[in-house]
Amino acid sequence: MNKKILSMAVAGVLAAPAAAFAGGPTLYGQAHLSLDYIDVADVSGLDSTSNSSRIGVKGSFELGSGLSAIYLLEWGVNGFQSSNVLSNRNQIAGFKSDSFGTFVMGRHDTPTKVVGRKADLFWSTQLGQNRQITTANLSDARVPHVVGYISPNFGPVHAFLAYVTGTAANDNDDNAFSGALIYEQGGLFAAISYDSFFGDIMKQQLGNGSDTPQNLRVAAKYKFGDFTVAGLFQRNMNFKTSGSNDDNQNLLGGGLAYKMGKSTVKGQVYYAFETDDVNDSNALMASLGWDYSLSKNTAAYITGTLMSTDKGSQSYYTIGGAGHGSNVVAGVDDTSWGISAGYRIKF
Repeated sequence: MNKKILSMAVAGVLAAPAAAFAGGPTLYGQAHLSLDYIDVADVSGLDSTSNSSRIGVKGSFELGSGLSAIYLLEWGVNGFQSSNVLSNRNQIAGFKSDSFGTFVMGRHDTPTKVVGRKADLFWSTQLGQNRQITTANLSDARVPHVVGYISPNFGPVHAFLAYVTGTAANDNDDNAFSGALIYEQGGLFAAISYDSFFGDIMKQQLGNGSDTPQNLRVAAKYKFGDFTVAGLFQRNMNFKTSGSNDDNQNLLGGGLAYKMGKSTVKGQVYYAFETDDVNDSNALMASLGWDYSLSKNTAAYITGTLMSTDKGSQSYYTIGGAGHGSNVVAGVDDTSWGISAGYRIKF
């Protein structure tokens, strides 16, 4: 794989075997901290948070004939908590072949989640990210018991496949599949992904959901000069809402970013249409942000976001989003908002 495609998966590490695993062992991580003010349903307050700060070790061993053994073990670190300071993140081990691709097992983000992160103009876990509105049906999931495969490149295209097994004590019908077809060349990224969960896999491994949830996601991003434009379409199928266990919903969004020297200004808007079975369950998210690069590994930012919901809105609309320390469920039939000032230091 070329380095541009490989670097995509440092957020979804499985898709980055050559770049992410070369040599080692390598210690890496990031501290992402922010000060947030959030107003939800007439309740407001100031909070200092850790936003998926993490530490990990990764590396590889050459086995000969173009084959390598690879490993990555990563943990979330939250120094603001007095207990449960460490949490499991992506943790995988396997083999990479120059000719046949990469095979791993362990815990990892689904291909659908990796695709969604690529189309988001806000950092992963930054207040204003698209996961404030896209996480219905667990379409942005990290799952255990993953058997994953990344194909070699076929021109600018490669595939990312993940099978999620049940456990030995459970029925073989309790499993899941997630896959993505990814195109990247020049400044253009485009992908389509699909998730399908069967039986009680959601309850066994993720704790919620219907018995047969499915997700379809189409995402694209294009960089031209100092501008970047991105868009995402999502179809959630057979997911649990207040109206039924097999509801459906469409979601559409996108944004624009402009780089000026060390500064990047950006904005994005996402709209979740009402579900088939719950009237007035739509929501609108709008986010603005300014990032400032202090060095190759350090950046600071200010972001703001709002979430406008109708009277039938569901609990998966939030201010902050997955992984953000101040992630709060948005108010019903209300406009919730937040402002965040933070920084991220990578090593």
